Amino acid sequence: SAFRDCISIKKIIVPESVLLIDNWSFMGCENLSEISVLGRSTIITVPAITGRKDKKKVSIIGLKGSTAEEYCNKYGEQYSLQFKKQKRRFLSFIKA
Repeated sequence: SAFRDCISIKKIIVPESVLLIDNWSFMGCENLSEISVLGRSTIITVPAITGRKDKKKVSIIGLKGSTAEEYCNKYGEQYSLQFKKQKRRFLSFIKA
């Protein structure tokens, strides 16, 4: 429940290093409209996004063939989720 009840969040980028989006992570995030999941195999538990009571449409952006796409295919219609293919990979730059 990392972002539970954060009504100011509209968009969020979940980095590739996050392996699990757990139960009720986005519950009460009434203004959340877009989640970018950068990891191909990030596990999303069922009530992590589907547990939202407001039922507003949420776009989940991820890689084709990713667990994010599978999640949307399975729960999208029931919970107003829409999968959008990530257009380009985000790059991280580390200073040496």
